[in-house]
Amino acid sequence: MNASRKYKAMICDIDGTLIINNKDALPSKKAIAAIRKASKKIHFGVATSRPLLIAEHIINAFGLSGLCVLTGGSQIYNPLEKRVVWEKPIGKSSVKQLHQILETTKGLVLTPSKIRNEQIPFTESVGEDILDIWVHGIELDELYQLEKALAKIKNICFHRMSSWKKGLTDLTITHKTGSKEHGIRKLIKILGLKKREVIAVGDGMNDLPLF
Repeated sequence: MNASRKYKAMICDIDGTLIINNKDALPSKKAIAAIRKASKKIHFGVATSRPLLIAEHIINAFGLSGLCVLTGGSQIYNPLEKRVVWEKPIGKSSVKQLHQILETTKGLVLTPSKIRNEQIPFTESVGEDILDIWVHGIELDELYQLEKALAKIKNICFHRMSSWKKGLTDLTITHKTGSKEHGIRKLIKILGLKKREVIAVGDGMNDLPLF
């Protein structure tokens, strides 16, 4: 690494990177102290598959003020202003196709609800403003079949994640231009930075687009 390089932003995954991979886990005091110290020198934000409703307490615990990529990459959130500054819904046509594929899965299929501020079961009636669909707890055999079916839908992308359920895998589904890759590209553009000025940190398969 070039020691003279001046990094201006760091974007970190949450689960498995900043905290242990557990829905209810909180960051350690050492992690909070380190992140708050870093935030005084560079723009520090997170990039996570979590929607705001299950990421906000982590953002608040770290005292983050930097822009954050949420909901699998389909949203950018400003913690200081407490508002979403960019988002990319999946789209009505793709939502209908996804409903047909996912209605028989054994995994728990959830999507964040803006109206109810909670994760709710995914159904076709949820509407066209869905940003992300999260399939929790899939066995490998079913996972392969799901991925094969999902690959036929042109306007989406999907990524595997370590599940909070031991021995199982999760899938996150977004618009094809709503992954962590697209979220961080948009964030960099909003900040007026160059790609080489940003560090991305993560630990899972769904962080590959982030890198």
